[in-house]
This record gives sequence, structure tokens and C-alpha cells, in this order.
Amino acid sequence: MNQKPIIFTHIQKTAGTSVMKELLYRNYKQEEIKRFWGGYGIKKFIFSDTSSYNVFTGHMPYGIHHFIKRECEYFTFLRDPIKRAISQYNFIKNNIEAGGMKNKYKDSYNNIALKDVFDQRVVLNPFKGGLVDNLQTRMLAGYLYFPLSKNSELMLSRAKKNLEKKYKVFGIQEYYEDSIKQLVESFEWDYSPTGMIAKKTQKKDEVDDETQQVLFENHNLDIKLYSFAQELFKSRIK
Repeated sequence: MNQKPIIFTHIQKTAGTSVMKELLYRNYKQEEIKRFWGGYGIKKFIFSDTSSYNVFTGHMPYGIHHFIKRECEYFTFLRDPIKRAISQYNFIKNNIEAGGMKNKYKDSYNNIALKDVFDQRVVLNPFKGGLVDNLQTRMLAGYLYFPLSKNSELMLSRAKKNLEKKYKVFGIQEYYEDSIKQLVESFEWDYSPTGMIAKKTQKKDEVDDETQQVLFENHNLDIKLYSFAQELFKSRIK
């Protein structure tokens, strides 16, 4: 099995949880896996001893290898950008009070339509920071490029370069079975098919034309990145 530490760039709603269950938890002990939870997690991680971990994962952009004193290998999963955004929006709304916890911002979440989430003029936007434009491009471009504008070709270029050159392997949710095979072969993991498929959001992907247009405008880089990733992925499985 692969000996270098592995970093899984877990982009929200791209089948990451399924990948964790099918591959990481089967090949590594719980104490070997370091998961990040928000900005506080990465700040604490920077000053911690990482020598006992063999897997690092969380909703963190490319770049955390700078804080690990060993050579690491990256992998990630991508998804159709429009479906991913809709899925994350529904997931957030459906889990406002997960675990029975009351959320004082519940009404704010429920009152904001998906088409308004990316409108900077909306002052009280509880989705801000959680659901951002071109998330996949921002995550793969890395920390230094993450804050750039939604039309930044520089950010897109960096994301493409990182995906092709810095990630040992990657998967695509729409090609789930082939993706799993790619990861297993690349990292020499043990794997026995369980029939598990990527978890699907309960609500439908369909949205009205106005919302669809807003999503396209705010994921123009992700759409280009996804197209690039599909061609690269297909060339690698031939």
C-alpha cells in the first residue's frame, strides 16, 4: 500500500463521504486520519505534530502540504458544477437543525432562494462563506488564489495546472465506479465492492430558468474546469 501521507481535498457534495467510507476507513485506522473542521481546525493543525497521521482530509483548499514535514500525495473528487451547487444548497437547508439542535438563523436560511445566494447585495445571507461561486476552482487553485474574483482566468489556470500536475489522481462523481478503480490502483488500496453508490441528494436537480442562469454565471470557471477534468480523466482510463 502507498507509504506517503495522503491529502484528500474534500470538496463539498462531490461523493467525498462515500469515498471516505469505501476507501479511507477501510485502509487506515481512525487514529491515522486527520480531519479538519473549519478554519479553527487548520489553525490548530499548523502548530501540531503531524507525524502520526497518514491521511489528511477536510473542506480545505490545496496547499496544506506546506505544513506537513513529509512528502505528500493529493487526490480529490469533482462533480458537475451546477448539480453540486444545488446539492449543497439543499443539504445546508435540510440540515439547519441537524441533531435536534435549534438554529436561530433557520428563518434566514429558509427565506433565501438559491438564485439570491450569490447576490452580494443581500446583507443577511447565512449561506455566505458556506456556498460560494466556483468552489471547485477555488479549492484546487489553493489558498493564495482562493480570494480572487469569480471571473479570474488566473485562478482557473492554476486550478487546471494543480489538477493535472499536483494531484496524483482524481475522481469524478459522474464516473464513480471508474474513479474508485483509479484511486485503488494509484494508492494500492485494498478494496472489495459493496454495491455502495455515491450518496444522492433527496431533492431534484431541476431549477427554474432564472436560477439556472444565475448558477451558470457564478460557476463559469467551474464549468470550464469540469470540462477540462472530464477530458483529462477519460485520457487516463483508456
